Amino acid sequence: MLLSKKNILIIFSLIVISISAQHKGRPNNDSFPGSIGIESHIIPSDTLFNCFISFKIGFKNLVFIKEKGKYQSGISLTIEISDQQKIVERIIKSSSTIVDDYDLTKSKSLFLEDVVSVKLAEGEYIFNPVISIDNTDIELKLKPINVLVDSTSIFYPIVVYKDKVSINDTDLYRLVNSENAIPYSSKDFDILVPVFDQTINSVDIEILQNDRIVIKNRFDVYESIRMKIDSFDGKVVIDNDDSYASVRLFKIPYVNKMLKEGMADVKIVLGNNSEDYNIKVLWYNKPNSLRDPESAITMLKLIGKKADADILLDENEEKYPQILSDYWNKFDKDTSTAFNEVYAEFYSRIDHANENFKHLGGIRGSFSDRGIIYIKYGDPDSIEREYNENYDIVEIWEYKSVGKKIYFSDITGTGDFKRIK
Repeated sequence: MLLSKKNILIIFSLIVISISAQHKGRPNNDSFPGSIGIESHIIPSDTLFNCFISFKIGFKNLVFIKEKGKYQSGISLTIEISDQQKIVERIIKSSSTIVDDYDLTKSKSLFLEDVVSVKLAEGEYIFNPVISIDNTDIELKLKPINVLVDSTSIFYPIVVYKDKVSINDTDLYRLVNSENAIPYSSKDFDILVPVFDQTINSVDIEILQNDRIVIKNRFDVYESIRMKIDSFDGKVVIDNDDSYASVRLFKIPYVNKMLKEGMADVKIVLGNNSEDYNIKVLWYNKPNSLRDPESAITMLKLIGKKADADILLDENEEKYPQILSDYWNKFDKDTSTAFNEVYAEFYSRIDHANENFKHLGGIRGSFSDRGIIYIKYGDPDSIEREYNENYDIVEIWEYKSVGKKIYFSDITGTGDFKRIK
């Protein structure tokens, strides 16, 4: 049956409303990808500098073994530190984690996090990190990190979660701990500008993205602590330790509110000094279905938007990511932030469909009958299973908000549930 343009518009509006609602089936969090993040932060000392190197690795990159009813894994991080001529230091840090539930070992939102420190003189260094995965022979050589230790520089801003964590009855800032990048996210993250000159009472911050000023303001509220970066309960935090230098932490709240995925130019001014940084804005839990923009545009056809998809596909391929983002901006329910929840939810549903509704026939889950319904309406309020007179499995999905009961049957026994009603 052919649908009129009016009917397609009504159906699409229902889909947008469905996508805008909070998803019940998948955790709505800002989990990071199962990859490795490493970052460094410099804190001045008497004659040398404390360089803290924090790192994280996703559970899905680890190999767990079962011991005494629990699941254990870990890593060993080795960093060779060289100046322009020779290796000046080699540091090794072993870290481990234990979980009770096997399902947690496959989590995409859990990480092994830790921190190691080294004292360095002023100069330019190259850090060459290698990670060895416990219970395997795997060694991962990470990309080298260039580190400048300079007393005249304004120190690199620290990206933290908005909400502090309670450690030993003390509330501490927790580092995002992923290559010093700012998350592109619906949640709010802050950056802290560490200032060790106790005569500085304010900082001026200007952040530009795509030649547009996103933030330009003076900040004069700060916290004074003796700053150390440490690890507690699997979280990397900023601790207060009397043996370290005094610092004023100026906070720029919800720094990611109007930042889009990409790069951002950050200018920090302290008195007569200024420093420019080029900082990544990363969509850490970006749906896999958005990794290929051409395929992502084609997916619009699943919800009756073939004409729109064809128009977008006629554009230059290099423009696909931007025109796809611009297309979904029309359906953004909250334009006060850069993050588009409708856009993210739609492609997250495609990921979920691909992972959960694939079958032995080889067709992608998003193209299956259950996948298409899931992409349109999200999680059903209830799912029932029964057998028909031919002993075929029948699934009944109920959506109370739209007054629908949808029936699927696995007639072939291959997991290919076809819609039958």
